[in-house]
Amino acid sequence: MACVSVHTSAVASVTGVHTSVFTVRHKMACVSVHTSAVASVTGVHTSVFAVRHKMACTSVHTSAVASVTGVHTSVFAVRHKMACTSVHTSAVASVTGVHTCVFTVRHKMACVSVHTSAVASVTGVHTCVFTVRHKMACTSVHTSAVARVTGVHTCVFTVRHKMACVSVHTSAVASVTGVHTCVFTVRHKMACTSVHTSAVARVTGVHTCVFTVRHKMACTSVHTSAVARVTGVHTCVFTVRHKMACTSVHTSPVARVTGVHTCVFTVRHKMACVSVHTSAVASVTGVHTCVFTVRHKMECTSVHTSAVARVTGVHTCVFTVRHKMACTSVHTSPVARVTGVHTCVFTVRHKMACVSVHTSAVASVTGVHTCVFTVRHKMACTSVHTSAVARVTGVHTCVFTVRHKMACTSVHTSSVARVTGVHTCVFTVRHKMACTSVHTSPVARVTGVHTCVFTVRHKMACVSVHTSAVASVTGVHTCVFTVRHKMECTSVHTSAVARVTGVHTSVFTVRHKMACVSVHTSPVARVTGVHTSVFTVRHKMACVSVHTSPVARVTGVHTCVFAVRHKMACVSVHTSAVASVTGVHTCVFTVRHKMACTSVHTSSVARVTGVHTCVFTVRHKMACTSVHTSPVARVTGVHTCVFTVRHKMACVSVHTSAVASVTGVHTCVFTVRHKMECTSVHNSAVARVTGVHTCVFTVRHKMACTSVHTSPVARVTGVHTCVFTVRHKMACVSVHTSAVASVTGVHTCVFTVRHKMACTSVHTSAVARVTGVHTCVFTVRHKMACTSVHTSPVARVIGFRTSLIAVCHAMTC
Repeated sequence: MACVSVHTSAVASVTGVHTSVFTVRHKMACVSVHTSAVASVTGVHTSVFAVRHKMACTSVHTSAVASVTGVHTSVFAVRHKMACTSVHTSAVASVTGVHTCVFTVRHKMACVSVHTSAVASVTGVHTCVFTVRHKMACTSVHTSAVARVTGVHTCVFTVRHKMACVSVHTSAVASVTGVHTCVFTVRHKMACTSVHTSAVARVTGVHTCVFTVRHKMACTSVHTSAVARVTGVHTCVFTVRHKMACTSVHTSPVARVTGVHTCVFTVRHKMACVSVHTSAVASVTGVHTCVFTVRHKMECTSVHTSAVARVTGVHTCVFTVRHKMACTSVHTSPVARVTGVHTCVFTVRHKMACVSVHTSAVASVTGVHTCVFTVRHKMACTSVHTSAVARVTGVHTCVFTVRHKMACTSVHTSSVARVTGVHTCVFTVRHKMACTSVHTSPVARVTGVHTCVFTVRHKMACVSVHTSAVASVTGVHTCVFTVRHKMECTSVHTSAVARVTGVHTSVFTVRHKMACVSVHTSPVARVTGVHTSVFTVRHKMACVSVHTSPVARVTGVHTCVFAVRHKMACVSVHTSAVASVTGVHTCVFTVRHKMACTSVHTSSVARVTGVHTCVFTVRHKMACTSVHTSPVARVTGVHTCVFTVRHKMACVSVHTSAVASVTGVHTCVFTVRHKMECTSVHNSAVARVTGVHTCVFTVRHKMACTSVHTSPVARVTGVHTCVFTVRHKMACVSVHTSAVASVTGVHTCVFTVRHKMACTSVHTSAVARVTGVHTCVFTVRHKMACTSVHTSPVARVIGFRTSLIAVCHAMTC
């Protein structure tokens, strides 16, 4: 039967012609031509019914009102499967697009959408694969010429609506590229990873988050800045009642600084922080610890070591009422034989008095003078000066406060007299003055600390602690010397600045040995403590400190034994009731200041336990191993690093996450000039994705990467290889296979100068029986010339299509 229908609708202003031809066994070939004057739509629809009600359809439609034209093609396969392709163009919104879908067994659907918007200057490709039980794997590729943003977004939906997503985006304006990955686990938990790069700020980064029970979140951020040449890892774990434990690892190849920063937020937003940092240039390593107390007060302690200047030190800060801050730093340099104290006092309205630390091994001549003007022309200054003739170096810092008050710190060193010292003064209300001096003389073998607080009417409370290796004398100011220069002392001291009171008792015995007990209390920081020292033969010293802080709820015991040639073995046991952190830190200092350390820490709030072991070898090389476990985020891991000559670093990380069911091994080797070779092996039991990612960083931060990944859920396997060349050019090859959609393919892209891209895709679909080759070349100003050759034995369609998308994104075929 051959049929022709002519229909007209005056109401809807629709006219049309429909033609059908029935063939053997009720097959039907149809052509429809329709026009709508109201909606200004015209179109042609063609259908072919094949064996068992299969249907191949093509629709051509045009809308003059919305200025939309399009072609829609559908092929119904076995058991109502459908392969669809839609080509549409909108002149108003300046949108063109191609949408392709393949329905597989049990209503599964594989879709590909290609769209272009000339108005928003957006082009994109969206691909989805529906798997068993309505799971969906999606990939979107989009480009925005206006915002100059391109991106790829990939999602895999797993059992019970879980979702694993990967987004790759690039912004030519902000010069930002990125990859964002999320995995939704049991009960809507989410594990996310973001990789981003900014060519303007030259910043790249990876951000990873794992959401745990009751919306808790564990996050890790890895960032790199090519300008400042800073890389870093930031990790946060949100615990009960929105508490947060954070760790940051950062590296700067310019300043050659690496660091680890850890924070634990406790009850009522209190925060305990520890920072470990290393500087390869200055060869500085350090640990910074902060505890936030009631009403946002903060107590901080920093321990730092400089391998170049061979400087070690301790920095302590106490924040008082109304955000005032008193800080003291003690540092020692065996090369320049410099020890010092760095003091800062923050007063009302954010005024600040600080000291910059200097180091000079040869005592050459250098000088830096820095001043900062604050509110109402107040001035903060720092001067660093060195005299090779007199062999004197020094740092002088002053801050002028309200009504010309002044807080000053001077650090000076004389290599002739071999005397080093730090002098710090803070002028308070009505010209009162609190001073601290630290001085060392290797000639007379005398070291000392002198602290004075001037009170009302110029009264003075002083405490002096000094040690003389020659006379073997240590002492406290306002003491009574007895027969043969023995000394029994009891000092009660008060510091108006730090608000510290204490009792210090010393007994000097035969041959200048000393047994000491100190009891101190600080009402500001609410810290009490007992410190006991025993000096034995040849100036060895065994020390035990017991301290308690009711504010931060921290108690601890620190024990040190000084052996021959100033070697030191230390054990620290500390407990924090607020942060619910307990720990043991053990260090052994060997010949030439080598150090082997082991830390065991447990946090009942964040439920994190760990062991960190470091061994410092010749020339300050360091081998470290960290074993950590978090029952909250259900993450366990082992991180091992070996620092070699010239601060090269080889690292291996093994991590397991029971929540996201992710296990992995990450290996990095840093070579000459901070090049880096990395290999990552990861396995996700939830998303059922396994993979190996290998990157080699070459000269000037070039990177060659290869990724091999397999997903048994979406039945997708693939290999992705990229080589980054000069000026961030990138050549990529992707080989992927999808067992569900029965699609295999090879996608090759080469990025050239000014982010141009030439791509070739070869794909084969066994389900829809479609094979094809798609080639695109992106030219100046994001124009794209494409050629597609495809063959479908099902629909018996062979086609050759060429498109050139110009500035206005019109399409000529």
